[in-house]
Amino acid sequence: LAPGALRAPPTGYKGTLGAFSTVHAASMNKAEHNGLLAGLVSFGKQWDPWAPATRGEIAAMLWALKGLL
Repeated sequence: LAPGALRAPPTGYKGTLGAFSTVHAASMNKAEHNGLLAGLVSFGKQWDPWAPATRGEIAAMLWALKGLL
C-alpha cells in the first residue's frame, strides 16, 4: 500500500533475534528497525518468531505501521 514507507536498516544492523532465518531475518530486522515491534510486551531475545502472533501483537504492529504512513 505504501512502498518505501519502511526504511532499510543501516549496514551491519543487528536485530534482537539475530539471523534466526535466512529467509525471514531481513524482514524482521527491517520491522524492528522501523519500530513496528516496539509495542510488543514480550518482544526480546526469547521471543519465538515462529509462534502464531496474538491479536494484540498484530494490533500493536499495525498501529505502529499506521504511524509511519
